[in-house]
Amino acid sequence: MKILYLALALLAISAWGGPLGNPIDFEINRVGIEAKARRGGASPTISISSEHQLDDSGLDHLYLHVIEVDRAEVGVKGSSTISEIARRVSEKLGQAERANYEDLLAALGFSSGDDYSDFCWFEGQVKIYSVSDKFPRITSQTSHTGVSNVRYSIALSDCEQFITTEKSLIESAKEESNDN
Repeated sequence: MKILYLALALLAISAWGGPLGNPIDFEINRVGIEAKARRGGASPTISISSEHQLDDSGLDHLYLHVIEVDRAEVGVKGSSTISEIARRVSEKLGQAERANYEDLLAALGFSSGDDYSDFCWFEGQVKIYSVSDKFPRITSQTSHTGVSNVRYSIALSDCEQFITTEKSLIESAKEESNDN
């Protein structure tokens, strides 16, 4: 799966703070990436779990990475189980990174010893959005004092003007890595 951008796998593992309670899934220096998966046939919205999740304070760039996933019958060509995806990513990593990756998966409640073979998934369309001032979102700066623990949905149809490329995201992350 492209969720971790295998080209940046080592950097992505060290940047993956979502399982540790960070509001933004990945932070590579001053570039944030919030990753969302949604069912392809579901309503074209994504759920945001807090006013901090799309808050770009302290970041030079913030991206929203949305991937469509669809359930598949077990054994259908091109589909994968969660265990298979985790194993493929793990195989790309060195020993130290693999241990860190497995710790992060465990923090999410995933165990390679559990049986996830009943569900297979197809990877669908990926869209990457550049989150900026005009992006439809609620942040701690835009909500009133005393308002917290905000959960809301964003209609992806209202985000089309913010679509960017995987190349742009990777270039931003590389630039920030080279600057530091």
